[in-house]
Amino acid sequence: MEVPAYVQDLQAQIRALQASLASKAKEERTREERAARPVQVEQVEVDADLPKPIQKDSEMIKLHQSHMRDMLKLQYEIERVQREVELEKIKTEISKLRGK
Repeated sequence: MEVPAYVQDLQAQIRALQASLASKAKEERTREERAARPVQVEQVEVDADLPKPIQKDSEMIKLHQSHMRDMLKLQYEIERVQREVELEKIKTEISKLRGK
C-alpha cells in the first residue's frame, strides 16, 4: 500500500520537529549542567618573598605578578639590544679586517 504524499510530508515535518525539540532539550540540559557546576576560584600562586599582609591580598599578588612579568620582558629586551650591539661591533670589525 502506497502512502499518500501529504502523509509523507507530515511525517517529515514530525521528524524535523522531534529533532528540533531534541536539540533544544540537549541545549537546556547543557545549560543546567553548567549552572550546577561549582564556580572555580582562581588559584593565585603566592611568592614566599612577599610580606605576609601582601600574601593575603589577591589584588596585590596580581599586581606583583604583572610587575614581575614586565620586568622579565624588559630584561629580555635589554639582552636582545645588547646582542644587537655586539653583533654590530663584530660586523664592523669584520669589515675593517676585510678592508685592509
